[in-house]
Amino acid sequence: MAITDNTFTPEELTAAVTANPALREHLVGAVKSASYVVRTADEETQFIGTKTKEIYDGLDRDIFDTTGIQRNPTEKTYEYNKRVLGSLKEAATPLQQKIADLEQKIADGTGDATLKAQLEVLQGKEAKYQEQLTEKDTALFQKDVKLDIRDGVRGIKFDPTVKESVVKVLVDNATTAIINMAKQQQNADGTTTVVYIRDGKTVLNDKDQPADAAYILADMLKDVVDTGHQGAGGGANPNGNPGPAPRPGTIPTSIPGTVKTQSQLIVHLKELGLKDGSKEFDDAFDKFSTGLPLR
Repeated sequence: MAITDNTFTPEELTAAVTANPALREHLVGAVKSASYVVRTADEETQFIGTKTKEIYDGLDRDIFDTTGIQRNPTEKTYEYNKRVLGSLKEAATPLQQKIADLEQKIADGTGDATLKAQLEVLQGKEAKYQEQLTEKDTALFQKDVKLDIRDGVRGIKFDPTVKESVVKVLVDNATTAIINMAKQQQNADGTTTVVYIRDGKTVLNDKDQPADAAYILADMLKDVVDTGHQGAGGGANPNGNPGPAPRPGTIPTSIPGTVKTQSQLIVHLKELGLKDGSKEFDDAFDKFSTGLPLR
């Protein structure tokens, strides 16, 4: 069939574009107007790079805010983190060695009143250092917990009939309760994770795994959740039909079946007029990105 008959096959369309490359731009425009995403490999790489930079910039700020140690201009974030942790550990070594030497001299009976006074001063400095180290560890841990809670709150759609002031009080109360439940769990591989303890036991999710803040929040705030909208449209239409295009800047109710990665989702949301970093963009990304690979 001729392409003008509107009954052409994919093979016929491909052949037409191959024969007349100028059709490619028209084809891209037609697909975009139907709310689908069309991007090149370079464009995908650019968006992924931008998102990755935002994450690492945030980590750099958190490390500096907590320790006061500045990142070198050419230093990678993982190298920066390793250097900071190393410097904190090394700072205690000379002081602890001096304390051990003085304690040994006093134990051997060779110490005098001056050495004993010096030992007391050094022990005071050591206690102060350990206190500061604990405060830094606590601050970093609380940042992790607050980020977990923030992501959980962003994933909840509240009942619009409930006053915003009431929702805020409930969220604040739930946040305080969850922070008090948070504990650091040491893993066998040397890493640590955040777990939440209630009645002396780790809170588990429906899969009998340690629950995150989002799971606990959903239970604490269930009375003000918008059950009529929660989970609606949470994924691509299996038939690939995106439905009516949303108004520019509004959160879509579904995404096209062609959006199969998080990078494609970012492009699609921007095509719909959602500004990266806005609440609408973040809500839409949280709603549709679950289960999608990065690229």
